[in-house]
Amino acid sequence: MVEAAVTTAVAEDGAGADGEAPPGEAVPAPWYGGFDGDTQVYLRNKGWINENGPAEVVKAYRHLERLQRSEHVPWPKDEKDAEGYARIYDRLGRPKDPAGYGLQAPEGGDRAFVDAMARTFHDLGLSARQAQGIAQRYTAHAQSIQAEADRRFASRSAAELGQVRRDWGEAADRRFAAAQRFAVAFGLDRPVMDKIERALGTRAMLTLFARVGEGLSEDRGHGAGGLSGFMGTEAAQARL
Repeated sequence: MVEAAVTTAVAEDGAGADGEAPPGEAVPAPWYGGFDGDTQVYLRNKGWINENGPAEVVKAYRHLERLQRSEHVPWPKDEKDAEGYARIYDRLGRPKDPAGYGLQAPEGGDRAFVDAMARTFHDLGLSARQAQGIAQRYTAHAQSIQAEADRRFASRSAAELGQVRRDWGEAADRRFAAAQRFAVAFGLDRPVMDKIERALGTRAMLTLFARVGEGLSEDRGHGAGGLSGFMGTEAAQARL
């Protein structure tokens, strides 16, 4: 009954202003009369129930076909179809070459590593957005790991320095000075000192430097505050 009601309602749109055919003439069946109710309602909503309706429907369908052809990318035949996959990757946003990812090495980072990863991303068909996303997450993760490592190192270093101070007792000032002479004599700056301390540990580094420094003459580089990057007696005492 619903379908019949829809058909009747739609058919009345094609009749006279009062919904009736002129006297003596039968109401002609609309061109869409054989369609189900849902389809007739759809045609009515699209404005295709008039005499130009069929032409409009065909026109819309042809337009849809053109869109589908322009958007269609042939699917790879199988996993070995390199050209087929290349078409898909390129369509999904893979740049023309690895440089197109625009990946930047972080400060102090390895440019060669970044370039190697860009080539890998390109070979695997990643889009620029995907590659940038991976790079950003990798950098954030690496920074988080480094920050935690720095925190643990600082805590361990402070604990070892305090223990060295207690172990050396009254000889602490003399041994710190000897370690200072060693660092000055060999021109060890802060970055080098940091690498040595991280590799050996604060306690081992101070012990080694003090032993070598004790073998140096007292007049070599013993000026107060003359040490670049090394913590002298005063600084050590301040940390304790």
